[in-house]
Amino acid sequence: FQGVMKINFTGSELKDLLRNKIFITLKRAGAKVPHSESETVRQKTYRVFFNDGKSTNVYYVSHELPFYRFLELKKIPQARIIEDKRGLGWTDKNTDWWVRNLGEKDKVVIKASEKDISEQMENNFDFSIQEVKRINGKTVKTINVTKAPGSRLFLKIRGSKEIFNFVESTQRYSTGGGREGSSPCLRWIRNTNSQGVSVLSSEEILNTLQVRTENKAFTASELESSAYEAFDFLGPYLEINLDTQDQNFQITMPNRPASTFSTTGMYQWECDDVPRRTSAGVETNDEGHFTLRVDTYVEKLED
Repeated sequence: FQGVMKINFTGSELKDLLRNKIFITLKRAGAKVPHSESETVRQKTYRVFFNDGKSTNVYYVSHELPFYRFLELKKIPQARIIEDKRGLGWTDKNTDWWVRNLGEKDKVVIKASEKDISEQMENNFDFSIQEVKRINGKTVKTINVTKAPGSRLFLKIRGSKEIFNFVESTQRYSTGGGREGSSPCLRWIRNTNSQGVSVLSSEEILNTLQVRTENKAFTASELESSAYEAFDFLGPYLEINLDTQDQNFQITMPNRPASTFSTTGMYQWECDDVPRRTSAGVETNDEGHFTLRVDTYVEKLED
């Protein structure tokens, strides 16, 4: 094959072309191309919109030449796939070859960095950072997201938790301060000891996260099937694609079960003349906090 034409695009035209918002129509100069001839060209070829980072060309490639051979002839040993649900928040500036599949077997081949790809995607999304939070076993923050029926919603989630150990001790005292007639007593005390803050695993996020809409509640397996793990400059994260017609989403987590709470402070006491009794303490969970940072990307749809 050989290049037979060259077409120049502005930056905004190239963006719209990559998003399937505009298309290219070619005609023979000075004469109208017969409809049957135009159909024959499209039936026998697929188009490759090719940008090497400097200029853009369009190739009409025979179906007899597989796309991988096209890449080989262009001396591209490997190309990464651009997927609509991947690449949000990328920051790497090193360039790679990328391929995007369009309709009717057409392709886009572009040389760009992860950061370039991510910025092009993010221009088409409304972005916000919010938290879902549980403190002392109780959910105190949730997220509500509204989108158009046909738009996509991506969640980029990372989180942390703090776990407590319970430490018990006893303390002797007397009701009269040791004076004659005072009664010796004993109190039982339970305190917490933090085990530190740790980064949440993808499994912990999926087992805790709850996503509901006006029509359904997503199961853990449904969320897992649309999720993938990645890593950026902030560390590991989990990305979830919620591609449904629903418009209103609540992102939350359940409260911890009662069995995970213990009474802290002085929780029991007894004296020689009083049998052992329970004291009103503070109900404390073995989880200090469980926090999910959720970056939400809501696709913008044109009117």
